Amino acid sequence: MTEEITTEKIDWVEKAIEYEATPERLREPKTTTEFAKILGIPRSSYYYEMSKKENQERIIDICFKQAKKRTPNILDKLGQKAEEGDGKSQEMFLDYVLEKSKKTETKLTGGLTLTQLLTQADESDRENKGV
Repeated sequence: MTEEITTEKIDWVEKAIEYEATPERLREPKTTTEFAKILGIPRSSYYYEMSKKENQERIIDICFKQAKKRTPNILDKLGQKAEEGDGKSQEMFLDYVLEKSKKTETKLTGGLTLTQLLTQADESDRENKGV
Protein backbone atom coordinates (compact mmCIF):
# COMPACT_ATOMS: atom_id res chain seq x y z
CA MET A 1 0.00 0.00 0.00
CA THR A 2 2.81 2.45 0.89
CA GLU A 3 4.60 1.71 -2.40
CA GLU A 4 1.37 2.45 -4.33
CA ILE A 5 0.96 5.82 -2.56
CA THR A 6 4.60 6.70 -3.24
CA THR A 7 4.25 5.77 -6.92
CA GLU A 8 1.07 7.87 -7.19
CA LYS A 9 2.82 10.84 -5.55
CA ILE A 10 5.81 10.58 -7.89
CA ASP A 11 3.42 10.38 -10.83
CA TRP A 12 1.52 13.56 -9.94
CA VAL A 13 4.72 15.40 -9.01
CA GLU A 14 6.18 14.54 -12.45
CA LYS A 15 3.01 15.79 -14.14
CA ALA A 16 3.10 18.96 -12.04
CA ILE A 17 6.75 19.62 -12.94
CA GLU A 18 5.91 19.29 -16.64
CA TYR A 19 2.91 21.57 -16.15
CA GLU A 20 5.01 24.22 -14.40
CA ALA A 21 7.63 24.06 -17.17
CA THR A 22 4.98 24.62 -19.83
CA PRO A 23 4.48 28.25 -20.89
CA GLU A 24 1.23 29.58 -19.39
CA ARG A 25 -0.32 30.27 -22.79
CA LEU A 26 0.05 26.55 -23.65
CA ARG A 27 -1.13 25.07 -20.35
CA GLU A 28 -4.24 22.93 -20.17
CA PRO A 29 -6.06 23.42 -17.92
CA LYS A 30 -5.37 27.13 -17.64
CA THR A 31 -5.29 27.41 -13.85
CA THR A 32 -3.27 25.63 -11.20
CA THR A 33 -6.46 25.15 -9.16
CA GLU A 34 -8.06 23.20 -12.01
CA PHE A 35 -4.87 21.20 -12.56
CA ALA A 36 -4.64 20.24 -8.86
CA LYS A 37 -8.30 19.21 -8.95
CA ILE A 38 -7.64 16.95 -11.96
CA LEU A 39 -4.68 15.41 -10.12
CA GLY A 40 -6.95 14.87 -7.12
CA ILE A 41 -4.69 16.73 -4.68
CA PRO A 42 -5.11 19.83 -2.53
CA ARG A 43 -3.62 23.03 -3.93
CA SER A 44 -1.48 23.33 -0.80
CA SER A 45 0.17 19.96 -1.59
CA TYR A 46 0.77 21.09 -5.16
CA TYR A 47 2.42 24.34 -4.07
CA TYR A 48 4.39 22.60 -1.33
CA GLU A 49 5.90 20.10 -3.77
CA MET A 50 6.55 22.67 -6.48
CA SER A 51 8.35 24.96 -4.02
CA LYS A 52 10.94 22.29 -3.16
CA LYS A 53 14.40 23.15 -4.42
CA GLU A 54 14.89 19.91 -6.35
CA ASN A 55 11.57 20.36 -8.16
CA GLN A 56 12.35 24.02 -8.95
CA GLU A 57 15.69 22.92 -10.42
CA ARG A 58 13.97 20.32 -12.61
CA ILE A 59 11.42 22.87 -13.81
CA ILE A 60 14.20 25.30 -14.75
CA ASP A 61 16.15 22.53 -16.48
CA ILE A 62 13.14 21.62 -18.62
CA CYS A 63 12.54 25.30 -19.44
CA PHE A 64 16.14 25.73 -20.61
CA LYS A 65 15.89 22.62 -22.77
CA GLN A 66 12.71 24.00 -24.35
CA ALA A 67 14.39 27.38 -24.91
CA LYS A 68 17.41 25.75 -26.57
CA LYS A 69 15.11 23.99 -29.03
CA ARG A 70 13.58 27.35 -30.00
CA THR A 71 16.86 29.26 -30.28
CA PRO A 72 17.66 28.46 -33.95
CA ASN A 73 14.25 29.73 -35.13
CA ILE A 74 14.44 32.84 -32.97
CA LEU A 75 17.96 33.64 -34.19
CA ASP A 76 16.85 33.13 -37.77
CA LYS A 77 13.96 35.58 -37.38
CA LEU A 78 16.17 38.04 -35.52
CA GLY A 79 18.78 37.76 -38.28
CA GLN A 80 16.14 38.37 -40.95
CA LYS A 81 14.93 41.51 -39.19
CA ALA A 82 18.54 42.65 -38.79
CA GLU A 83 19.18 42.13 -42.51
CA GLU A 84 16.06 44.17 -43.27
CA GLY A 85 17.66 47.08 -41.43
CA ASP A 86 15.94 46.97 -38.05
CA GLY A 87 18.46 48.69 -35.76
CA LYS A 88 17.43 47.01 -32.51
CA SER A 89 17.50 43.58 -34.17
CA GLN A 90 20.94 44.30 -35.60
CA GLU A 91 22.22 45.27 -32.16
CA MET A 92 20.70 42.23 -30.45
CA PHE A 93 21.94 39.84 -33.12
CA LEU A 94 25.49 41.18 -33.08
CA ASP A 95 25.56 41.21 -29.26
CA TYR A 96 24.49 37.57 -29.25
CA VAL A 97 27.10 36.57 -31.83
CA LEU A 98 29.84 38.48 -30.00
CA GLU A 99 28.94 36.93 -26.65
CA LYS A 100 28.83 33.43 -28.14
CA SER A 101 32.19 33.92 -29.84
CA LYS A 102 33.74 35.06 -26.54
CA LYS A 103 32.43 31.96 -24.78
CA THR A 104 33.65 29.70 -27.57
CA GLU A 105 37.06 31.35 -27.56
CA THR A 106 37.29 30.91 -23.79
CA LYS A 107 36.47 27.22 -24.08
CA LEU A 108 39.00 26.73 -26.85
CA THR A 109 41.77 28.59 -25.05
CA GLY A 110 41.14 27.26 -21.57
CA GLY A 111 40.16 30.69 -20.29
CA LEU A 112 43.31 32.44 -21.54
CA THR A 113 43.10 35.65 -23.54
CA LEU A 114 44.52 35.87 -27.03
CA THR A 115 47.38 38.02 -25.71
CA GLN A 116 48.25 35.41 -23.08
CA LEU A 117 48.21 32.66 -25.68
CA LEU A 118 50.47 34.62 -28.02
CA THR A 119 52.87 35.38 -25.16
CA GLN A 120 53.02 31.70 -24.26
CA ALA A 121 53.63 30.75 -27.89
CA ASP A 122 56.36 33.39 -28.18
CA GLU A 123 58.07 32.14 -24.99
CA SER A 124 57.81 28.57 -26.23
CA ASP A 125 59.41 29.56 -29.57
CA ARG A 126 62.27 31.30 -27.74
CA GLU A 127 62.88 28.23 -25.58
CA ASN A 128 62.88 25.97 -28.63
CA LYS A 129 65.34 28.23 -30.46
CA GLY A 130 67.55 28.51 -27.38
CA VAL A 131 67.16 32.30 -27.10
